Parts: sequence; structure tokens; C-alpha cells
Amino acid sequence: MAKARNVALPGEAEGLRTWVRQLFSVRFGEVLSFREAALDPDRTEGIHAMRVAIRRLRSLIGDLKVVGAGPRSDSLVRELKRVASALGEVRDADVGVSSLLKFRAKADDPEVAEGIDAFIERLRSSRQEAFLALDPYLATERMEKLEGLSARYLRKMSSPKSAADDLILEAAESVIRSRIDEFCALGPALYSPFRVRRLHKLRIAGKHLRYAVEIFTDQTDEAWSGRASEIAKMQGHLGELHDCDVWIDQLGSDLKKGSDATPVGPERLAAAWLLSKFARRRTAAYRSALRLWMKWEQTGFINSMLSTSADQSPETDFPD
Repeated sequence: MAKARNVALPGEAEGLRTWVRQLFSVRFGEVLSFREAALDPDRTEGIHAMRVAIRRLRSLIGDLKVVGAGPRSDSLVRELKRVASALGEVRDADVGVSSLLKFRAKADDPEVAEGIDAFIERLRSSRQEAFLALDPYLATERMEKLEGLSARYLRKMSSPKSAADDLILEAAESVIRSRIDEFCALGPALYSPFRVRRLHKLRIAGKHLRYAVEIFTDQTDEAWSGRASEIAKMQGHLGELHDCDVWIDQLGSDLKKGSDATPVGPERLAAAWLLSKFARRRTAAYRSALRLWMKWEQTGFINSMLSTSADQSPETDFPD
């Protein structure tokens, strides 16, 4: 997947408006640039790339609201959410098939393997349906509507009420401060391993923080790059945990619904086998996330995050 394009911070005495307009245009352009790949049924990464580009754009819109540089964006955000949701249906099926194929390779019991094959075929069928349903969201007319909403957003940003005199570094500090506070406030969710929704919120907060660090800090600064890398590690662990939670919930529900079924067929055997595998994988992901958080506490990483400002590089050593 292509990395987001960096838009360097201008001088500290420069105004906010011109830079954020350029930044928004770049992020919106990235969304449109992945449309062709997303429309190709054989390029699964195109779906993922466009979805992530939308996520980055929406995170930026939220960041701009923090500093008063972003106008009302309800219509634009709603439309972005609709497109992202349609992309998400396809992406979830892709991720599901990939996960099941890996487990299928490890299934020694022929009946379990047969049941997993049935699950994979159903997911592939769902993926095809979701891909067909995606087409109207990526149609030329829909993209033109999105461009129109984007253009309206930029026009509103140019109005006299859009914080024209705010300085870049002051705005950057406000954004980073807000995202750090949000992330650290949710951090204690790691001490409650079965608070699924709160752990998911922590994961999302980590994404917002990492996107903000990518935008509002100097990307040539090794310390800030290290900080973003640490947050990305936590995101990875929490992402794995979240994926397992989704599977555990679905498999558990399916098993409960069929608890009176006799005889026990391959799909039920496969569901029980997969449930145990995902439970084990979830435990491993949770341990990794908790271990990383505790290392952050030991090294002072969390305190450094809480006390940092966007125009200062952290002096704390990062955990290995």
C-alpha cells in the first residue's frame, strides 16, 4: 500500500490557512488516486489503500476542528463514511479469507478442513456481493459529488472566520496535545482485557495520534519517527486483538444457534476448532499489547507523551 504523501511544515511564523488547504487537497487527492485500483476485482490492496486514505482524510478533518481551522463538514464526512463502509465490507471479507486460509493449512482433521473450506467459500461469495455493491459508491457521479463536497469545504476554509491568523506550530501543538490526551486517557483499558469496545477505542485513538504525528511534526526528526513507530506497534497488537474479537463473537454465536443440531457436521467442528484458535491468538495479542504498555511505563514513554509539545522532540529512550 502506498504511503501517505508528506506535506512539510512551513516556517513557524507562517499562517495556518494556506498550509492546511494544501494538506487537505493532498489527502483528498490520495483518496481519488486509489479509485481505479479499488475497482479492480483482482487487486485487493486497492480496496485497503483507498479505505486507509479516507481514514487519514477524516482524521485530518477532525484535527482541523481542534484548532478551529476546519469549517462544518457534516455532508463531506457522511459521504466519506458511506464510501469507507462499502469498502470495508469488501476488505473484511478479504481479511477473513486470508485468516481462514492460514488456519486451513494447519487443520489436520479432514472434517475440520472441510468445514473451513465451506466457510471460505461463503466468505468469497460475500466478497463478490460486497464488491458488486461497492460499484455505485465508486461510480463517476459519486466521485464527482465527493469532489463537489470537498471543494465546498475548501471554500468555507477560505472564509474570514477560519482562523487565518493562527500560527502553524501553535496549531500543531494543539492537535498533538489533543490526540495524546485522548490516547493516554484510554490506555488503562489494557488493564481490563475483556472490555472489547474500550480496547477498540484505544486502537482507533492510536491511529488518530499516529496520523497527527505524521502530519504535524517534522518527519526528519528521528525522535518523532521513533514515537510514531512505537504507536504503530501498539496499533498492530490491538488490531490483531480486535480481529480476533470479531471472529470469537461470530463463531460463538453460530455455535450457540446450532447447539441442538445432530449429528455434528464439519462446519460445526470447524467453528469450535477455529474458536479455540482465535481465542489463543487473542491472548497472544493482548499479552503483546500489555507488555508494550508496561515497557512504556518503565521507560517513561507515557509520561513523556503527556508532557510533550509539538515543537519539542522527546528525550526519552524508546523500548526495544
